[in-house]
Amino acid sequence: MPTRIAGGDAAPWEIAASLAIMLISIVAVVLLAARLYEGAILRTGARVKLRDAWRGARRQAAADSA
Repeated sequence: MPTRIAGGDAAPWEIAASLAIMLISIVAVVLLAARLYEGAILRTGARVKLRDAWRGARRQAAADSA
């Protein structure tokens, strides 16, 4: 997209759509990474599987809200 913008080939709505998609993607990735980090950070020792980190964050969030 940057090449199309620099070349003047992109319509204004395409630029706006690409920025919106990029911002939504950034928010989604940050939220996913935060949840996985939260689920894995308190565990020490052996490697933490992705599934265990995901579930660990959910359990901790439930415990914090209670």
